[in-house]
This record gives sequence, structure tokens and C-alpha cells, in this order.
Amino acid sequence: MKPKQAPRVREVDVDAGWERPPGYPPGFYQKILASDLDEVNKLGSRTRLLKIEPDAFSTEPFVHDHWKRCTWCRATS
Repeated sequence: MKPKQAPRVREVDVDAGWERPPGYPPGFYQKILASDLDEVNKLGSRTRLLKIEPDAFSTEPFVHDHWKRCTWCRATS
């Protein structure tokens, strides 16, 4: 088995390139950093940032067929 390679570190522009993910209510935005996810065949992976505005609200859970790992960050001004 090959050892897992260390991830590449790169600067991310956190002010531009955000989009509202399909099915999400207003106030939810994503920035996809890397993806080879094939949702039809359930293969691959995706790395993204998810930004939730302070007043955003969702009444439905977001359901998908793959596992995810979440890291929570809080922006301060």
C-alpha cells in the first residue's frame, strides 16, 4: 500500500469565486477547491469550503451518498 501523500498548501482567495450550491437556500455558498467526484457512480472526492451567512437558515438536511469530514471555522473582523 502506498503512503498517503501530504496535501499541497496553496493560498485561497476567500473573497471571490463563491457560488450557491444547488438545492441550498440563500445565504449558503461554496468554493470548490478540488473535485473528481462522480456522483452518478459514487466515486471520487471533493474538497470545498462552505460559507454560511450569519442570518442564513435551512429547514431541510442536505443528504448525499458519500461521507464527509467537516472542519468549522468562524470568521472574525
